[in-house]
Amino acid sequence: MEGWSGVAELVGVLAALLAFIAICSLVAAKCAWQHSIDDAWVPMWTSATHCSLLLALALSFSSFLAPVVYVVLFPGRLGAFLVAAHVMRAVSFATLFYKMLRTGSAVGISLNTLDLYAFVFATRYLDLLRRWEPGNMYDSAQKVLLFSQAMIAALVIRCGWPQRQTFSALDETVPAAALLVPAAAVATISAGSGDDWIELGWRFSVALEAVAIVPQLTMLRRRGGCDPLASHFIFALGAYKLLEIISWVQPVLAMGRPYGRPYQWICGVVQVALFARFFVRYAHAKLRARRLDAPLSLTQGWDGELDELRPLRGVPPPTG
Repeated sequence: MEGWSGVAELVGVLAALLAFIAICSLVAAKCAWQHSIDDAWVPMWTSATHCSLLLALALSFSSFLAPVVYVVLFPGRLGAFLVAAHVMRAVSFATLFYKMLRTGSAVGISLNTLDLYAFVFATRYLDLLRRWEPGNMYDSAQKVLLFSQAMIAALVIRCGWPQRQTFSALDETVPAAALLVPAAAVATISAGSGDDWIELGWRFSVALEAVAIVPQLTMLRRRGGCDPLASHFIFALGAYKLLEIISWVQPVLAMGRPYGRPYQWICGVVQVALFARFFVRYAHAKLRARRLDAPLSLTQGWDGELDELRPLRGVPPPTG
């Protein structure tokens, strides 16, 4: 089985290289568009965006497949709920990329939330700069894949065509700095005297992840709902954390010993609590419409019941 570690290392390096190429292509396309005087660059910009989204979908598929393959090759190393959490995390980003590729739209997606998740993954995986563990290539490859996906998602909304045309900054009412600064303060206050910069980065990432979804949920309330694919993305992102917390509970129930640290538990519970109301609305919308592709509405219908369809389609309320 040791030979598989080299394969996993190669996959991680290739994923990082491909992500770098995708980022460069988007930046180049943006620069070309800014310096063009006509619409001649639109096809190239659109093609670069499509290629980047296809690459991102491939990375998401790798993140989806990796835990399944790993648990088959090394049974017993990952619990069932942890595998499900990793799979759900991959599904969330895959849904986001599919939405932007299929519809060409970034409507209902918070750029600030994606930026915050990029910060989360970048600071949580700072240990990759210090050591690349040959014996744990699954973990290292997943770190590279996650950071690459978060970066590509944010860059497509900023630079991609036509995604950047559909993004509305007016719906972003919670600035990223409003969450970055408190998370940094919490990490600093909770840190011990002997903690190094990697430990501080981990603490910062855990605190920031707990509140990174706030801009997205705030945008959702401001817009009154979202389309089905956007709602699936948010749901999968919250389900990932819920499943991860359940995986933390398993060692406690099985062996009576605590998992992780109180700091980690508190931040995880806060994150799931922020998703709780959304989970209820999501389940209500899908069950009431009896179909998974029903839009999600946070507004009340004019008959006094939740209406998933009319407010999102812009149909005015009846008069008289």
